[in-house]
Amino acid sequence: MKKPTRQTVRYLSAYTACTVAAYLLLNLPFLHEPEQGGNVWLFLSMFIIGIAASKGGTRTRNLTLLFQMPTLLHAIFMAAFFFCPHLEYAHFVTISAALYCVFFILWHTFSPPDITVWHILGVTYPGMLILLFVPDVCSGTGWDDFLLNSGGTLSTYAVYALCLLPAAVFCQVQDNILKWGVAFFVLCSTLFFGGFYLDPLLYHKFQYGTFTGTLEKTLPPVIPDTKAKQGNMPSRIQVYLVSRHPDVWTSKKFEGLAAQFRSYPVDFSILGITGTQSGKAVFIRNYETLHLKMPLHFIDENQLQASSLNARTYDNYICILWRGKLIYKGTAVPTRHAARFLLKTLQP
Repeated sequence: MKKPTRQTVRYLSAYTACTVAAYLLLNLPFLHEPEQGGNVWLFLSMFIIGIAASKGGTRTRNLTLLFQMPTLLHAIFMAAFFFCPHLEYAHFVTISAALYCVFFILWHTFSPPDITVWHILGVTYPGMLILLFVPDVCSGTGWDDFLLNSGGTLSTYAVYALCLLPAAVFCQVQDNILKWGVAFFVLCSTLFFGGFYLDPLLYHKFQYGTFTGTLEKTLPPVIPDTKAKQGNMPSRIQVYLVSRHPDVWTSKKFEGLAAQFRSYPVDFSILGITGTQSGKAVFIRNYETLHLKMPLHFIDENQLQASSLNARTYDNYICILWRGKLIYKGTAVPTRHAARFLLKTLQP
């Protein structure tokens, strides 16, 4: 039996360590990603691929190990983000995308000469997709459920993929100072644009069906407790906090938003999503505990899904109605987006 070389042992050790680390990090109880980390068959398949690649040459091993890296980086970033609860997600995306680009540049720097930057880019992209799509494809998840569970990851990966393009160009022009400076400026600009603009726009689109929250959809009377108020709709704007679960922080922020528009023709209400008496009791108990002064209504989950009020999110969100139409749907925290939209709508 042929004794494995030192390079083979080193490769197998690195590949095994990366696979195990990614699996363990994604299975940490606080990451809430059981559909990714818990898919042991995915990691077992990747491990078998890595073992098979050990029979190949240096180039094959290098690219196979690189194929594993996006999964490991995702696991590391998610674990790090958990320990930085006060870090805004836009800052997290920008920082993680920058680290992704640094990793990409370093991998290119220390790779064999016959592996070009485009080889690295061509392997990194499929490496991103395997963790994102394979578990859902194997489980038969529909598109709506996929966006509900993985919309945030998909929008963040889109930023990573975009930022790697100027990083690849940067690797190609390091010998020319002027081109290097231009490529570095473009890379930094792409990181800023991706983290603060592209990621929230895409995520908002996946969740609410609109990039900015603005839309115009005819809304049937699906809110039973407010049918008697239909006569007020042409003159007053209706703002609803659509709530799947009582949340103290979101409710108080929404109450603060209502206070900002106390002197305007705007009615604020909380719309609890529940069809059971026990569910309503939970909402009412939370409502009374917080001493909220706005009306509380309820809607059944099936009624919500059949209407344009529905959104692909587990979080609470805001819907704005005017003249029988849904004109805004977006995140409840922060409230500044809804406030800005209301001010624009109320302008004569």
